[in-house]
Amino acid sequence: IFVSSTLLWNAGLEEMFQRVYDNGFDGIELWAQQFFARGYDTQEYLRLQALYPLRTCVHSCSWDLNLASMNQGIREMSIKQVEVSMRLVIAGGKKLPELEALELTVHPGHMTLQGRREESMKLLQDSLEQIGRLSDRIGVDVSLEIMEKIPKEFVTDAQSMEEAAGSRKKQFFYTLDIAHCD
Repeated sequence: IFVSSTLLWNAGLEEMFQRVYDNGFDGIELWAQQFFARGYDTQEYLRLQALYPLRTCVHSCSWDLNLASMNQGIREMSIKQVEVSMRLVIAGGKKLPELEALELTVHPGHMTLQGRREESMKLLQDSLEQIGRLSDRIGVDVSLEIMEKIPKEFVTDAQSMEEAAGSRKKQFFYTLDIAHCD
């Protein structure tokens, strides 16, 4: 069981590691957006990783983004932010085994307008194709997160996730986060 770093938004990295470790969890789901917004340091993270036997997965930037947006600029920026998040996992082009980052978790996007599922699915498929190519090129495993059943979400079960992943469905991993469960 991993703890989302956002639950410790105001904590410094050392406090975060200490609290997660002291409470007996297996690791930290490190939100890239928090890492960047709080100005955390990669070398400090690696130092603490050496002190605390915790595993890490990285959650891609997702706030204010949408991989299925009708707005091409938002889709393009969303893909760019996934790439920026991938580079946090690999820190300078080589995987850091000390980080033990298992994968990069990505939210699949949502409908801009309710009732536009088919159009949104096509846009998402195009975005995920680009992310799949980035994953191949950069060398980071990607896990797509199954979302909760609320009005604009349309990737809410294994079948819709498989549809969204398209020809790359065997390339991606899948995350079922209790925050998104029915």
